[in-house]
Amino acid sequence: MSRKLNKRLRALETRTPVPGPPGTGPGLDDEPVPWLNFVFFSALGLLLVVALALFFGIRAVESTVTARALRALHAAGYVAVDVVARGNDLLLTGTVSSDQDLAEPPAIVAGLAGVDRVEANLFVVELGEADPEAVVGDPIVVSWSGRAVTVVGDVSSDDIESFLAGELEARFSSVDLSEVEVLEGLADETEWIGTVVALVDAAADVLTDGQVFVNPAERIVQLSGEVETRQERRELETTARSLVEAIGFAFTPGVRIPDAPPPKEQVVQLQHDLDELLEGKVVEFETGSAVITAEGRRLLDEIFEALALFPDVPVEIAGHADAQGSAERNLELSERRARAVYDYLVAKGADPDRFVVVGYGDTRPIADNSTAEGRARNRRIEFIALEE
Repeated sequence: MSRKLNKRLRALETRTPVPGPPGTGPGLDDEPVPWLNFVFFSALGLLLVVALALFFGIRAVESTVTARALRALHAAGYVAVDVVARGNDLLLTGTVSSDQDLAEPPAIVAGLAGVDRVEANLFVVELGEADPEAVVGDPIVVSWSGRAVTVVGDVSSDDIESFLAGELEARFSSVDLSEVEVLEGLADETEWIGTVVALVDAAADVLTDGQVFVNPAERIVQLSGEVETRQERRELETTARSLVEAIGFAFTPGVRIPDAPPPKEQVVQLQHDLDELLEGKVVEFETGSAVITAEGRRLLDEIFEALALFPDVPVEIAGHADAQGSAERNLELSERRARAVYDYLVAKGADPDRFVVVGYGDTRPIADNSTAEGRARNRRIEFIALEE
């Protein structure tokens, strides 16, 4: 029956209209079927409305839960603890002053309405004696989601606020500084605020949703967010640490990966197996290059089999060099060799996301570089089973 209907519709579309009486237009049979288009576009519009409602509904829930948790934490004196919401789940980042305080912030927010689960990534920073005359403001928190960014906290002047607005507008399409307060007497931020903006810019290239938390009073910066792989996390945190430590602040990492950590016994067993395989052996390369020799490939084939027994355990592939030549060349060569090992294992079928690839150059010798035997031991690839 559907074939007859389609044939009838095609005939109607190609048929020459039969004129009716003047002013009446074509007959009913010559009209197209507009209700089909109407139904299609109505359904499409309804789906779009539902999707937008869900998206903005989730954002509204996250904003409400975040604000409620921050108020509770600040009321309890935890002004250096910040909150990242993912729906009704919360991640607490930042610092506390003692080991005894580590459990208190999660307990405070866990009992709030609308909170399902709480995860904490807190660090202990012992505070020195405070200057009684110093003005201490709220930490600066820069949070972004996609192309929208929000800043909260205290700054020392309108000029600093304007600087933040201008720099962030160059990166984001929506900038909200309505929660930024100018606090008279606060220490000037000129020496470090540009670096904070640079960190946000670098992190936003990797993190769709992220946050930079700055506590000037304690000279601490924390970066938080979520990435897909351990390699991304390592590279991002290396960049962040370099920027932060250059201005004399301490960096505390808070970037997560979605995978749950593997069982510790698997980590221990894999490390034991790898150490056994490498005992008295090295992954060989052509002299002065990152080309793996045939003997090196045979050893990597055995390592591949060992890795396959524990596929959920992440592994660091670390390249090392002896002290001959410049430090820059040794670092570059160790990185290329570690990357060559990674490429070989991935080509054999290993999961690329389980590896962290790093070159240490000649900075971590295990033997005396003044002897040929020692230098040979220092030119090596290490495999380190990671707990997360």
